[in-house]
Amino acid sequence: MTARLVNNKDGSKIFSSKEHGDPATPMLKAYVGDNIVFRLLAGMQNETHTFVVSGHGYRPERYDRDSRVTNSIHVGIAERYDLPSKAGGFQQMAGDYIYYNGEPLNI
Repeated sequence: MTARLVNNKDGSKIFSSKEHGDPATPMLKAYVGDNIVFRLLAGMQNETHTFVVSGHGYRPERYDRDSRVTNSIHVGIAERYDLPSKAGGFQQMAGDYIYYNGEPLNI
């Protein structure tokens, strides 16, 4: 925050993407076949989100081996998920895989 105030003394613009640019999207790194876990937590807001990972699948019911495998999950208020998967996705291939909020208005 201090660096932002040094660049622009107007405190009303401290969180402005127009002034400071968009925050960096974290780049997740792993080797093909590594066990990975996506941990999701929806805070207290009246919006739901759809978490999507291209090329990867996970079971929403983590310990139910009969649960469906999906690449997206709808996350509502105060919900939490641990979604285990393997790096490299369904095809076990190295590459860049996009993750995003799959709600139509956010794409």
